[in-house]
Formats: sequence, structure tokens, C-alpha cells
Amino acid sequence: MPRLLWVSGHKSEVRAGLPTPWHDYLCHQLLDDVPASTMTGSTGGAEALLGIPASVYWYVASPHAMYTGGAISLWDPDDLANAEGGVCPFDTGGLASRFVVPEPPLGNDAEIVAYFRQCDCQLTTWPQTVVDAIDTSYVDVGQYVAGYAPDPPMTPRDHSANASSQSWIWESRIAKADSPYSRASLVRIIWPEERRRRFFAWLALQPFTDKDLNCILARLDGAQETVTDDLVEAARAGCVLP
Repeated sequence: MPRLLWVSGHKSEVRAGLPTPWHDYLCHQLLDDVPASTMTGSTGGAEALLGIPASVYWYVASPHAMYTGGAISLWDPDDLANAEGGVCPFDTGGLASRFVVPEPPLGNDAEIVAYFRQCDCQLTTWPQTVVDAIDTSYVDVGQYVAGYAPDPPMTPRDHSANASSQSWIWESRIAKADSPYSRASLVRIIWPEERRRRFFAWLALQPFTDKDLNCILARLDGAQETVTDDLVEAARAGCVLP
């Protein structure tokens, strides 16, 4: 069974209009203390609608094509015991905001919630449920990683008419209360050389305690590093391990 890594990235230098720059957010990830203020209003609204506790999210083994800002990090979940969360065969926020439009279409919010519950899977099913679904809907895992639509669909309704792979890429999540970044190992960090230099220059000026700074550096030192301007292609090449 292949190891499908979980992908975290940024659509711009500043995270989707949020006040937290990508390098600050990366440090929060490495220290496992992502604050609620880094979540967008749309994320909070989706969680409230779908009944999801405040969580952190990854895409499973497929980077979003718009992950061109900051850095992309690849994570290997290795301690999911007793963690609250799930894996879902589409972007849950996209469903709640009606960006993900199934066919036949859904109606009111109650139908949205019911469809989410029908499709969502417990973390205890990881990774078998996701691997089996990809095996059924793709000739090979490379098609999934590249963002092609599944055939047949992995969901009760067809999402293939949507323009974005967010409509069929698996999303994983762990409740923030369950120390999500302590339950996954940072495997690879992917960034351009210029951003890499800026990150370490910025890091040297931050008022981190020695303990926190050593934790940040140790997790980075323990990961493989790819320095490239093509973040998405590098992530695609590295997000599935034998």
C-alpha cells in the first residue's frame, strides 16, 4: 500500500487575505499551536454548518494548483489514535459554501449537511478507505495526484462538472484540540531559495524561547528539503511514498 502524505500550502504570500504571513503560520504548525485567529470566516462558518469542531486541514496526496505562495509542506500522519477528525472526498469548506456542486445538485443547508455526513469517513478508516477509493476510480495514483476527476466518482453524486480539483481531492482534518501537528511528521518542506532565505532571516529576529526555536529547527532539520520555484510539481512528485 502506498503512503499518501498530507499536503499543506498557501495560495499567496499572505494566507488568503489573513493577517498571518505564511512563515508565521509555518512556525505555528511546527510548534503545534495554530491559533483560532488564523482561520478564515468561511472556515468557521463551514465548521458551524457541518458540525465540525475547529480543525486544521490538509489535502491528501494532491497539492492544490494555487499553492504558489510561501511554502508547501508534506506530512505523514503517524498517531491518529483517539484523534477527532475525518477524511472526506472533497473540500468540506467548498461544499458548505456551494463552491463544490454535485450532480444532481443539493438544495438547502439540511441537504448539504446530510451529504457531508454521507461522504465523510472517520480517521480510524485511514488510510485504507482512501487508498481503496483511489484504486477504484483511477488507473493509477498519479492521475489522482495530478488532480484529474475520478471515473467512476468516489462520491454518491458526480462532482466532475466542477472546475476545481477541490471537488474530488480527499481532505483530511484533525481537531485543533487534539494537537494535530504532533500527530504527523513533517516529511518534506518545499520552497524557493529566496523565500527560504527570508524565512530564516525572519526567524532569527523573532522572540521565540530557546525551547520553541530549537523545536522549529529540529523539525525542519528532520525533514527533507526541496528548493525550487515550481512548488506544485515538486509536491506532486513527493507526496506519494512506496
